[in-house]
Amino acid sequence: MRYTVIIPIYNSEATLQRCLDSLLSQPCPDAELLLINDGSTDRSGEICQEYAQRYPNLICRTTENRGVSAARNLGLELAQGTYILFVDSDDYVSPDYFRAIDRSLAQGDPELVIFAHRLFGQRTYEVPVENRTVRGREETLRVVADYLRRGELNTLWSKVFRRDLIEAEGLRFNEALSIDEDMNFVFSYSLRVSRINMIDAVLYNTSLENEQSLTRKRRDYLCDQLHEAGLRRFAMLKRLAPAEQRTGKLASTVSWVYYRSAYSSAAELLKYALTGKERRGKIREICEVFSDCPRDVPAPIMALPVRLRLTGLMDLAAKVAVRKRRS
Repeated sequence: MRYTVIIPIYNSEATLQRCLDSLLSQPCPDAELLLINDGSTDRSGEICQEYAQRYPNLICRTTENRGVSAARNLGLELAQGTYILFVDSDDYVSPDYFRAIDRSLAQGDPELVIFAHRLFGQRTYEVPVENRTVRGREETLRVVADYLRRGELNTLWSKVFRRDLIEAEGLRFNEALSIDEDMNFVFSYSLRVSRINMIDAVLYNTSLENEQSLTRKRRDYLCDQLHEAGLRRFAMLKRLAPAEQRTGKLASTVSWVYYRSAYSSAAELLKYALTGKERRGKIREICEVFSDCPRDVPAPIMALPVRLRLTGLMDLAAKVAVRKRRS
């Protein structure tokens, strides 16, 4: 089996058929589709079974609701393909998806493939990728740092992974995290590669149709989850990156993302009915949480308000960021 496509599913009856049809309508007989129904309560399970009866390369597994990380981990356990692809059930792939990936994999045996994607919904825009090959640990780590800073390292569905590398390193999604678990998986994988191919074609379409759900929903767990995910990236950096990168650009980027998470946690407070004084008190608590950044890692300028507990400045920065995101 050349490809395994892992599709976690939870209450996706409105979009699931679009997703599956986009994969099954193009020529690729050497691909298996693993549908992991994560305890859906709508018709998603029925749709999965209907497709499984029609297509022999489509395998459906239904579990109790344990979250997307557990669903993806089960997919990795069941996978038979040489290459692993992740697709979300509310998204769909482009018509040239498998052909373009095939062409890229034929060039230099890459360990990671990254391709362009499009986001659609209330806003529609493309996230481009430069068409090039990257070889050598130093250069691949530059790409990792760049994608981490751009917030594109957590896009599982715009990448192709090798299953033998995943299994050799025992890589799995952290089921204790519901925030940044995808970023940490890709980060851990990327620190182990030295050959990356990049495709400038848009091969994946990401739904923003429910974009407002997270921007409106209060997430009391956000600060703790972002903090824990950040500490785990520091540990990966220390364990897996070459010595010169533990204090270089990659380390600086990991630190930048860590402190940016403190500002994201502060912005989350704007969803609550808090007075300015109450909000600044909560921001001080956030600063305390993010105070245990490893001191041997270079800190960006944005770390100063966190370390100095400049709650008013952080509150202002959070308001500006939220206003900019909504405009």
